Amino acid sequence: MENTYEHCFSMKGKDVSKLRPQYFEDNVLQPSALFMVVKDLIEDEGKAIIEASRDKLEETVSALYETIKKDFGRCCSKAEFETPEGKAFRQSLEEQVNTAKEILKGPIQEKLTQCSLYKDKN
Repeated sequence: MENTYEHCFSMKGKDVSKLRPQYFEDNVLQPSALFMVVKDLIEDEGKAIIEASRDKLEETVSALYETIKKDFGRCCSKAEFETPEGKAFRQSLEEQVNTAKEILKGPIQEKLTQCSLYKDKN
């Protein structure tokens, strides 16, 4: 990069404002140039990290929801929870767990996918 900067700064003339960016593009931004190879490697690594993190998050949260649901079913299976209030309470909690799961699979998953797509574009 140092040679590129030195060469660009040594350029003179009225078209220098067009020549410098063109030189940079021709010599640095080519797919086989070191700068672009490093950029591509960083993007690939970043994408892999994001995908692994997303998958781990989804697995962890799904397992947590299942554990909560099982624990809830066990603790609320006693006769004292078979009252109308107990049934309403259990139904309310189950709805909240399902809502949280929908949020994970909906908006959160969508945002994680957008992050991945944004990373692919840039």
